[in-house]
Amino acid sequence: MKFILLKKFISTKDLNKIKKDIIVDFKKNKHKDNLNSGTQTKPNLHLIHTTPHWKRFYKKLNTIMFKINQKKIIKSWCLKINKKEKIFFHKHKENTFTSVFYLQNDNYELGTHLKQNLLGNKHEFIVPGYENSIVIFEGDILHDAVFPSYKLKKPRYTIVTDYE
Repeated sequence: MKFILLKKFISTKDLNKIKKDIIVDFKKNKHKDNLNSGTQTKPNLHLIHTTPHWKRFYKKLNTIMFKINQKKIIKSWCLKINKKEKIFFHKHKENTFTSVFYLQNDNYELGTHLKQNLLGNKHEFIVPGYENSIVIFEGDILHDAVFPSYKLKKPRYTIVTDYE
């Protein structure tokens, strides 16, 4: 199972500005469908946010993704988790790479759970969710957020971006 984990992805200043924007997004840009786990924004963050801190975030992510031949953002959204939710392992479209950026997460154990069958062998791994870190993996790997067993004092915010 291959993935990339990078810590201290953006500056603290940009991190705090993006957090403020995301709080507003959950009031003005919330996904209205019934979702399986957590609450999400609409998948258009890369299109609606054009301020310098967002441009720096996507520029840094694009630089990494271009190196693994991923040239275009398909969608980008934020997932908000406050409490224990129903686990919903899923995959993203084939031929994509997915990134999960931990914008706010007080407990690194609440990371991303990856599952994959390779040559008949089951492999599972939990990528730690360190705040201001990002994990990148192939979208066809079965995955879901690691949910708390308790109500969080502050929401866990992750920005998910899919590339093709």
